[in-house]
Amino acid sequence: MPATATSGIYFAKLTRPDTGGVSHIHFIVRDDASTSPLLFQTSDETWQAYNSYGQTSLYRDFTNTLTAGRAFKVSYNRPVNTRSTIDGLGQRSFVWNAEYPMIRFLEANGYNVAYQAGVDTERA
Repeated sequence: MPATATSGIYFAKLTRPDTGGVSHIHFIVRDDASTSPLLFQTSDETWQAYNSYGQTSLYRDFTNTLTAGRAFKVSYNRPVNTRSTIDGLGQRSFVWNAEYPMIRFLEANGYNVAYQAGVDTERA
């Protein structure tokens, strides 16, 4: 990232040239020297806790409903399963559900806001 990048949450649309498959990724650009009066923190830790990619989340093992087991550790290095309804909770859209509309509101109304991910707060 260039040093002049504006703090924010950015969305990128990725398209596979071989299959045409499409996915979105998002990333945060922080400005650690910011003096903005508002700090917007994403809920990435919650997204990962509920992420059922690989059939297991921190709350439940969806491959074995008899044991109702769960994962005890998850990785950020995995896709986010946002289209699955295997857990009976319906589809979840993580960043698109609450963060994106709030960011649109803040920016459309001219709020001076800085951004960081939940893991950034944890590391501080």
